[in-house]
Formats: sequence, C-alpha cells, structure tokens
Amino acid sequence: MRWYVVSILISYRVKEGRQNTIPVYENFTLFYANNEKEVLQKAVKYGKWCANIDDKTELDGKPAYSKYEGIRKINRKNFGTIILEFGKVTYGIGRLRTLSLIP
Repeated sequence: MRWYVVSILISYRVKEGRQNTIPVYENFTLFYANNEKEVLQKAVKYGKWCANIDDKTELDGKPAYSKYEGIRKINRKNFGTIILEFGKVTYGIGRLRTLSLIP
C-alpha cells in the first residue's frame, strides 16, 4: 500500500437566486491505498461526505450549500511510515465565474 495526496474540489452556492462568483475550496488530503482506483473511490466518498457536513452554511448572508465538484489531481507520494489513515494537509481558496473547466 502507498500514500496518495488527492486534490478534492468543493464549491459553495446559494440555495436560491444567482451568484456572480462561486467560491471553491481545494482540499489536499492524504489517503492510504493499494492503487489509484482504490484511492479514487476513497477520495470521492470522502469529498461527498465533506460537502454534506454543514446544512447551516451561508454565503454573503444567504442560505447556501456546499457541493462536491470532483477530484482535480491524484499524486502518489512516498512518505515512509505514517500512522494516520487519512488527514487534511492544507487547503486553497478561490473564486470562479464558472465551473466548466472542472472535471
């Protein structure tokens, strides 16, 4: 088994009406798996779970929700011995006018 760093994208959207930009968080998360197929399955499950954590989200004072957008990248890394099964490493924050480029 190996460690993988997976880039998971989650956006935030208002429940009603339009918004000019869409805030997107990119979470870099560690997963321990046998291969890329297994890590992809784990990452998708984890990303969807993360997107459904908080049902009281607000964006610019309006009720909002988070949405799992997909996986941007999977990197295989050799970290040696790590005890954690998975853990959030860091995250990035951005704002997009459209999500058409996200797979």
